[in-house]
Amino acid sequence: MAPPQFCLIPFGSPAYGQALLLRQAILRAPLGLVLQPEELEREADCFHYGLWDEGQTLLGYGMAAPQTEEGVKIRQFLIHPDYQRRGLGAFLLQTMEERLQTQGYRQCSLHARLQSAGFYLKQGYIVTSAVFWEVTLPHVEMKKRLTAPPVADHKKTPPV
Repeated sequence: MAPPQFCLIPFGSPAYGQALLLRQAILRAPLGLVLQPEELEREADCFHYGLWDEGQTLLGYGMAAPQTEEGVKIRQFLIHPDYQRRGLGAFLLQTMEERLQTQGYRQCSLHARLQSAGFYLKQGYIVTSAVFWEVTLPHVEMKKRLTAPPVADHKKTPPV
């Protein structure tokens, strides 16, 4: 397998549509849930990232939703089950964090499904809440401080 290609996914693009299909199949359908139009409308101002193989198969996806001038919330993070346990999740998350740092972001937060919290702990996230229920599953809030040097230009434009 050739190295995966990381790229920004423009909101509303065909690649975004492909990501929605993968999100629905992996994250929502097993819970009996469906992505709703009002949920998707809130994603227009988010950063969407994909990890693709040489055949243009979407291997993984992650979204970063700006919360403050320096903080983003990682959402809808996934690696296709056929490609898990190969280091792709760590690669995707690390690359997302690096891109976000170049945009001036200094902290990532997320709501991790309890079964996935171990993955995020290995990536340097810490648990910052008690267990709570979200989309029918137990979750914990987790955070990570990004440690890049300050960026002079804090414009929050999507990385290229």
